[in-house]
Amino acid sequence: CKSTQVRYRIIKKDLLNFDKINGPSTFNSIDMIWYASFKSYCEEVKRHSINTFGRNVGLIKTFLNYALREKHTLNDKFKLFKAKREVTDQVVLSKSEVLKLYHFDFTKNTKLEKVRDVFVFGCLTGMRYSDFKRVQRENIENDTITLREIKDKSKTLKIPLVALSRAILEKYNYKLPIISDQKFRNYIKEACKIVGFTDLVVKSSRIGNNVTNETFKKYERVSTHTARRSFITNMINAGVPNKVIMGITGHKSIVTFQNYYKPNEANTIRFMQNVWDSQLKIVS
Repeated sequence: CKSTQVRYRIIKKDLLNFDKINGPSTFNSIDMIWYASFKSYCEEVKRHSINTFGRNVGLIKTFLNYALREKHTLNDKFKLFKAKREVTDQVVLSKSEVLKLYHFDFTKNTKLEKVRDVFVFGCLTGMRYSDFKRVQRENIENDTITLREIKDKSKTLKIPLVALSRAILEKYNYKLPIISDQKFRNYIKEACKIVGFTDLVVKSSRIGNNVTNETFKKYERVSTHTARRSFITNMINAGVPNKVIMGITGHKSIVTFQNYYKPNEANTIRFMQNVWDSQLKIVS
């Protein structure tokens, strides 16, 4: 996966800078003392959040497991390293916001129109950007997309098309206009700003034991992955069973799947009223 390769290059750079301060890291030197030093470096020097550090430690452990399996090292102390992660505050677009974005007139800005269409397609299918950018006509049969997932090639995704997702594919003759991930992130933020997604949202992150809160406008927090989160949240809010949604998104772990769900205040109130107000009416 290209994104994983990029992350490994970043980790390599971090390790080389860490070594300039603490001396060279070798297979034999990697133990709990090394781990504690690297953790301090990441928190105090790099200012990595607990999730960034946890993700990087997970990737380092994957590499070291490979090295151990291939007999490049006999040191297995890295297996004690903890790769902690926590649920962060991520934005999602509600169903009404997705439709508002879809119907906004971008005809005078074809760049944003194309990015908007591709993003909305993600909101309607729940696919990762790396997957839905590969969709072609031959992947579609009986109004269902069948595609081997790029992140986990053991999974075959089967995603039913709806009227809007089918219309987007037909608009581009079943070949979505794809650009680089970075340009896509920048342009979708611009599109969401123009549409008016400017509500203030708070991003909370933890570095070590310190929690920081930052305030952003909603469009600033929109990314390629917002489409997948929005799909899952809107499907759950509509009462679709988790197993059905997981069958579409390809999730195997219910824990990982639930991390994508972000109910807003209005939905929480609606759920409460559906349960308790209906019961009170029956009793009265």
